[in-house]
Amino acid sequence: MTTRIDESLALPVLGYPDPFLVGPTEFHSLIHCHTASAQTAASRIWPTASMAFGFLFGITETRTYAGAIWVNGAAVSGNVDVGIYDLAGNRKTSCGSTAQSGISAVQKQGFTASVTLTPGFYYLLMVIDNITGTVWSSTTTLYNNLTGATKQVASAFVLPATVTYAEPTGTTVTPTVAVYESGISSWI
Repeated sequence: MTTRIDESLALPVLGYPDPFLVGPTEFHSLIHCHTASAQTAASRIWPTASMAFGFLFGITETRTYAGAIWVNGAAVSGNVDVGIYDLAGNRKTSCGSTAQSGISAVQKQGFTASVTLTPGFYYLLMVIDNITGTVWSSTTTLYNNLTGATKQVASAFVLPATVTYAEPTGTTVTPTVAVYESGISSWI
């Protein structure tokens, strides 16, 4: 496999096609430093109720995404929302309010509408409406140091049509969350 740089997007490309799952710890995420930072994933509470955390990712070809998956932690409580936003803060799609279900289990939820994204950069946002429910995630300040790669959005439950991004402050989480392409969700 050869490595090349797509000059138009400044994204590293390792073979074809891009992976169908997009998440904060995937290769095409710009914050893929989970292993490099010696962080370990564990069941963790959401640090601030209704605060969304966003993770920058890029794609190099047109893709259609149908929904999101995440890993719940040792306690489930309240509701989750996961969505995709453009760099300007406009929602492309989201799951809507979804009851957290299944202790230490993968949870899958379709988007309210599938979304077709063209090559470029986007943010994957996740929010929980309380601090009792847990998700499998890591906590680190390293991600905060990657300016632009991680964002937070206050008072974002359910995910609104538009958001105003802020640089992370305080405790952040990097949840085990991803979006999946249309047509391949049956095995997830």
